[in-house]
Amino acid sequence: ANYDIGAAQIRHKPVESEMPGTTLGVIPLEAFETGGYLYDTPGLHLEHRLIHMMRPEEVKRVVPRRPLSPYVARTPASLLVEARMGAGGEDEMSVLERISEEDEGASATYLWGGVARIDVLSCPLSTHLVFVGSNSMRIKATALAEECGEQHREREREALGLWNAGDSAGLPEEDLEGRTVAELKDLLRGRGLPVSGRKADLVERLRGSAPAMQQAATEEA
Repeated sequence: ANYDIGAAQIRHKPVESEMPGTTLGVIPLEAFETGGYLYDTPGLHLEHRLIHMMRPEEVKRVVPRRPLSPYVARTPASLLVEARMGAGGEDEMSVLERISEEDEGASATYLWGGVARIDVLSCPLSTHLVFVGSNSMRIKATALAEECGEQHREREREALGLWNAGDSAGLPEEDLEGRTVAELKDLLRGRGLPVSGRKADLVERLRGSAPAMQQAATEEA
């Protein structure tokens, strides 16, 4: 409430470093008319944050340098129609009619600047994906590979908790350790457990839930 815009304009304004996480100490900023200070403090290094896994040159490509604007990528339906037209030699309207009659959902893979991969397994033909990020992160849309779709469906089944709940050991230790943080969080969500914390915390939480699931399965039986 005591922030004075006029006073801030005649003083050195706070700036943002080009490289996140470079604040090495507490920096006092004279940002208040009363003479008080606003302190900039070092952030925490979190092993599951993407920005902390990148090299400096990669961070520069990911961090936005200008106002963000949405980008509407090619729709999964358009990719499906294009693939069907190329394979069967049909015209666009015929392909659309046949897909609608079959009630078949569309699918696609989006590669976002070499940083993220989004696999759309199945969605309505009217689905549109909008990306908001740095302009240097180009988006490439391709058809979803069949083996990729099957792999994700298997992971989805695991995330829903359809793996052997009666096994007190759950998944083998090496299987959990070898999974990504996102996959571990999916498994936790499937069991109705919290998803916060480091990777080691997620693995431990999954391990701890196995006996409870075994007891619940025994009581139901």
